[in-house]
Parts: sequence; structure tokens; C-alpha cells
Amino acid sequence: MALRDKQNDEARADFSSAMEAGAKSVECYLEYARLEPDNAKAQAALERASKINSKLAEPHFLMAQRQTELPKRVQELKLAAKLDPRNLAYWEALAEAYMDEHDYPQASQAWKSAEQAATTPGDRARMQRKRLDVEGQRLDWEDAERRRKADEAAREIERLKEQARADLHALEARANQGQTPRSPGEKVVPWWDGPQPSGVASGVLKQVDCLGKRLRLVVESDDRKIVKLLVADPTQVAIMGGGTQLNLSCGVQKLRRVKLGYFPKSNARLATQGEVATIEFQ
Repeated sequence: MALRDKQNDEARADFSSAMEAGAKSVECYLEYARLEPDNAKAQAALERASKINSKLAEPHFLMAQRQTELPKRVQELKLAAKLDPRNLAYWEALAEAYMDEHDYPQASQAWKSAEQAATTPGDRARMQRKRLDVEGQRLDWEDAERRRKADEAAREIERLKEQARADLHALEARANQGQTPRSPGEKVVPWWDGPQPSGVASGVLKQVDCLGKRLRLVVESDDRKIVKLLVADPTQVAIMGGGTQLNLSCGVQKLRRVKLGYFPKSNARLATQGEVATIEFQ
């Protein structure tokens, strides 16, 4: 009577008292869950209702509406649709949940089931349009994901370049401390007293293989070729743009451009083309 008169607080209290008294009516628990704002209390009532009548679909549908985790919502909606396969609303909600998960094949199948459950030509046509729209939405989402990943990769490469430039400027500043300023017309002559390797490989460092105290660097060059070079002694490698010591983790590397100077010296057993003398992080 309180529910009929829209006295929701009183109705919720009455349903709660009935449940505490051991009510066996599923409707009592369902009505209480609809009125209860607290998620945990509502979920407990709905679980009790599903135990009283395990073949009833509505408790699972209402539990799905209360779920904040998408996989659990999908699970409850799947169970509700299975228990009441002629309920259009259940299939429609399940299809929308699959779309939120970007599980487009399952969403398409759910829309097809919704189309079969429709009882009017208008609903049937609406479900059919939803099903036909899935493929376009899948392609749009995949295209957006590709653009997002490409943008992330470009930002990471730019960040690494900025870091390398900052490291170089800091190194130049330290080297110039205490020196007299250069005259405007003075010619700058490159100075380098480190190794003078004859081989150069520029590209993206893809992987580092740890071979005891030695390292094998796998680089994808700018012309898409794979170059493998050996670091026989990491302490003897000259580092530019990334610190003073070679510190690389083993395994697949994040996107990182490098320029390697090496002495050509093939090693058939390790499949390397030379030994690294200098590494410039770009």
C-alpha cells in the first residue's frame, strides 16, 4: 500500500522488515532492491531473490544495473538473457555492454538475438539497424586506436629527442665552464678523442640480449633492416646523449633511437656484424 501511494521510504522499511522476518516472496526482495539506494544492501537482496527462485531472470538484470565493473555487468546480463531469451530489454542491455567492452562480434550476436526477441516490426527493424551498425563502429574504433597509439609513439620519440638534446646541452655547459667566450668570427672545430669506428648503424633499438658480461644489440635501421652488434665490454663503450655509463635492461626495449659506431668484425656464432665502440642516444 505504501508503494502504491508512492511513499517509498515507508515501503522500503516495510519490505526490509518482511525480509528480516524471513519472507519467501521473490517480489519482496526485488521491490526492496529497486527502492534501496545502497548498492551493497540492494545486491544482497537480489542475491537472496535469485536463491529463492534460481530460474528467475529479473534479479540478475537488476544486479547488472547495480554493477560498476563492466565484466561483472556482462556476466549478469548474459545470465538474465539466458533465463529469459524472449525479453528484448535483456538482449539490448547485453549488446550495449558488449559495445562498451569493444567486443563487437559478441555485440552483433546479442543484437541478432534482440532482433529475434522483438515482438513488433518497429522494434525488430531498430534491432536490425543496431546490428548492421556494429561493423562500422568497430572500424571507427580500431582506426581511432591506431591513431592514438601512433600519436603516443610519436610523443615518446619526441620526448627522447628532447631529453637527448637537453643532455647534450648540459654536457656542453659543463665542458665550457671556466673557458673564455669564443669570438664571433671564430670557427668551431669538432673535437673528439674517443674511438674512431668505421661502421655506423642508425635506427631504433629493438632488443638487448644479455650474454653473460657481453651484450648483443638488435637495431632496426632506417631502411628497415635488422642489424645485430656485439658489446664485448660495456665499460669501454663511449656514450653520448644518455649518461656516462651503458645501462640497458635485457629484453625488448621501448622506442629509442640510437646511432651506433662499430668496428666491423663478424661473429658467426653470435650472428653479429661488428663490435660497438660508441652509442649516441637520439
